[in-house]
Amino acid sequence: MCGLRRHRIDWKTKVATIADVLEPDGSIRAYPKEKERRIGPLSDRTTAALRAAKLRQGAGEMDFVVRRPSEAVMSTRALGTFWAYQVAKVTAFKAGRPTFHDLRHACAHRLVRSGIDLRTLQAFMGHKSLNTTRIYMPDVTTDELSAALRAVQIPTPAPVVAIAGT
Repeated sequence: MCGLRRHRIDWKTKVATIADVLEPDGSIRAYPKEKERRIGPLSDRTTAALRAAKLRQGAGEMDFVVRRPSEAVMSTRALGTFWAYQVAKVTAFKAGRPTFHDLRHACAHRLVRSGIDLRTLQAFMGHKSLNTTRIYMPDVTTDELSAALRAVQIPTPAPVVAIAGT
């Protein structure tokens, strides 16, 4: 996310191409994990926020999307520190505070609860293996199993015919 540049966003289709990675030392690696570029859809809300930030920052096309007000780029460490600071203000967390990466997991769980199928979730998350994606699948309750069974259309059984000699 910290390596995303504005020219990698297609504003018409609302898709971001993930191609550049900001390294901890501030250098840019021209390929993401697995050395494959990925695309990610942007919601209307995200697109609107990115447009507003671009106008506010006066950013050019080669500028980074995630920036500090005083700098051209925000490092992953600085983003983590900012996140921890914001989360520390919230007193509702009793079993530990969420990390920035936990947002990714929360998004996946929310997509599952909204009814997204496993293969689409796999593509959305960028997982090579479907088994990696399965961790987001909730346990199935007995009520859900019963509802699935009721939804199956069972044809009316044919009459039982006696077989001669039995």
